[in-house]
Amino acid sequence: MSRCFIQSKLHITDQNGQNQTRFAIGDSIHFTVEVINTSSKHVNFQTNQPGFDIKLMNNGQEVWSAFYNQLFMQVMMEHQLAPGESMRFNAQCEGNDNQGEPLTAGSYQVVPELVLFLDNKRLSPPASEDILLK
Repeated sequence: MSRCFIQSKLHITDQNGQNQTRFAIGDSIHFTVEVINTSSKHVNFQTNQPGFDIKLMNNGQEVWSAFYNQLFMQVMMEHQLAPGESMRFNAQCEGNDNQGEPLTAGSYQVVPELVLFLDNKRLSPPASEDILLK
């Protein structure tokens, strides 16, 4: 089965679930990477644990990662999505960087990473998006 039958999307929302690209300093920022089976057949794929990551980049430097300093066993897990079914990976930034300091005002690039394999090929992650903290 071709990889084109699986699509991935990045959703960035506020604490109320509203799509946002502008946040106040200290706001909680919610990220969801959604993987969708757009085919008319069941699709089998593999992920590792946790299967994804979200990074906030500022001027090319990583300032926050959903799984900063966390280690995971490299175990591949099998998944199946029915036609039209989706799977979501969620992360939340509480407004602090990887060192626990408050994020500063400015533009940040949200870089999603996806560790999902279909037919032994890694699926491309959704495109990066920019957010603004002010």
